[in-house]
Amino acid sequence: MHLANFIRSFAHNQELLAASRHRYSLYQFYFVEASLGFTVYGYSIFVGIELWRIREGAVRRAKRLLLTLLAFRFLDFTMGLMWLILMTAERSRSLALSHYLQGAVPETLVRTAIYVGIWYFYLVKSERVRATYA
Repeated sequence: MHLANFIRSFAHNQELLAASRHRYSLYQFYFVEASLGFTVYGYSIFVGIELWRIREGAVRRAKRLLLTLLAFRFLDFTMGLMWLILMTAERSRSLALSHYLQGAVPETLVRTAIYVGIWYFYLVKSERVRATYA
C-alpha cells in the first residue's frame, strides 16, 4: 500500500515541489520521508516473518517495530506541518493549518498510537506470547 500511495502521488508532489521557493530542501525532505517509509514497512514485513516462524528475539523486534512505527507517524505528521508552512501563502496559512489539524493525518496519528499501545501491552503482558516465544 505504501508503494502504491507513493507512485500515485509522486507526479503531483513533484509539481508542488517544483513550484516552491524552497524546492531543493523539500526534495530532500520528500525523499528522506519516502525512504523512511519504505524502511519501516520493509522492517515490518521482516518482523512479521520472524514472529510467524517463532524466531528468537522476534517479540523484542516487534516491540521495537511498534515504537518505530509510532515515531514514523509522528514524523509524518510533523513533515505535513512543515510542508504547509513552507508551501502555503502567508495569508492563507492559518486556514490551511486549521484544516490539516482537523483532517485525516492527525486521526491516523491517534489511531496509530492506540494500535501501538494495544499491541505493545499485549506483547508485554500476554502469557501466550511468553509461552510461545520463551
